[in-house]
Amino acid sequence: MNLLKDLFGIDTDLDEAYKPEELSYKPDGFSYKPMAISPEILQRLIPIRSFPTEELQSFAWSRTAEVFCPGSVLFKRDQLARYLFYLLEGVVRIEVDDHNSYEISANSELTKFPICGGVSYSATCIAATKIQVLRISHKVLGWQGYNSTLPPTSYVEIDEETIPEQTRSSQFYQVFYQDFRSENLRIRTIPEVVQKLKLLLAREVGFKKAIQAMQVEPTIALKLVQLSNSGLYLPGHPVNNCHNAVYRLGLSATKNLVIDYCLNETFSMHDEFLSQLIRDEWVNSLYLSKICRVMAEQIPGVNPKSAQLAGLIANIGKLPILAFAENFPHEYWTPEDIFSVLEALQGRVGSYVLAHAGFPQELVEVPMLAEKWKHNSGQQTTLSDVVVLSKLHFLWGTQSKRHLPPLKSLPAYAKLAPGMLSPESSLHILNFAKAKSSSVLKVFNA
Repeated sequence: MNLLKDLFGIDTDLDEAYKPEELSYKPDGFSYKPMAISPEILQRLIPIRSFPTEELQSFAWSRTAEVFCPGSVLFKRDQLARYLFYLLEGVVRIEVDDHNSYEISANSELTKFPICGGVSYSATCIAATKIQVLRISHKVLGWQGYNSTLPPTSYVEIDEETIPEQTRSSQFYQVFYQDFRSENLRIRTIPEVVQKLKLLLAREVGFKKAIQAMQVEPTIALKLVQLSNSGLYLPGHPVNNCHNAVYRLGLSATKNLVIDYCLNETFSMHDEFLSQLIRDEWVNSLYLSKICRVMAEQIPGVNPKSAQLAGLIANIGKLPILAFAENFPHEYWTPEDIFSVLEALQGRVGSYVLAHAGFPQELVEVPMLAEKWKHNSGQQTTLSDVVVLSKLHFLWGTQSKRHLPPLKSLPAYAKLAPGMLSPESSLHILNFAKAKSSSVLKVFNA
């Protein structure tokens, strides 16, 4: 099985080129190497410097300034402001009106602010010399930080009456729940996978091989989508799959970011029970993601790449719980305590983690709805519907003794075209997804 066989083309509507109205650029007579954009440069620019450090580092990777020659008109007075321009080198002339103008040089204190940062440009900006500028979307001024329709804190409030008394009475539940309400969570990576990723990405690998590797581990996928949805990029819509996240960040930047992240997250779980649980969770998430992708390829209007990510992060709420158990005194919990807390809280915890990372709402709701068999999301098939259908297929193959609802009783099933899911097609989906996940496991020696 070819590990890269299920990749599709790049969505190219994530960004757009900038073309000044007037640009006296002559390739034969003008040569000027663009300067590299560093985190240090970004940390002095207002309001960019208010973004988290890791987002600034992500944005700065392999990014360079834009270069314009003398006479280039960056923008004109009274135009709607679509971009913020920061002067990094050279001199620009600001023409307030037909009679008044002044110059700004790159060594001025004014350059920590954008040139003319209003809703519309209050003056015309012309390059007086060769200049280098950083161009950022004007929308960064109103960036709210989250794509979810609900703030992350809304997911930490739980109606404890819905939690079984036996679960609530355990000390492990009580302490973890307080930690969760304090928003003091940490997500653990899968050690063996992270080490393999680090070695793989240190080599010369192309876009397709890199993206396939990066969408097999939930926390890596979480980090990539989180960084690509930073307000510094601000495209027309949020990224909701790893493929587009890598395209937006750039291959070089993505590889460096993941390698750095893997170095920082390297650890070993000393408890054999927890170590096996977290490894099993990765294998199950990988298999579910493949089922979601194969199923979504048959459903019109659903992006298979987004469905694959939805399956990968459907149970991501389990990882903070397992990470907490690792540092909680082992004499105060039993395996039964862990399993009961996972069942009771992993949906809420997962949705909180995704909302806090700036995921779009269609993905934020996935962990809470992954096993809500009777949930009806409306007329259109959603990513949550795909996950519900895929999760039922997944459980058929792994928990035969567990009571599961009939497929045809699910509202998500009623949205499918007649005959799309039959016993034969369901078996094909499971077998094909199993083959795909097995090929990944072979690559990672798992």
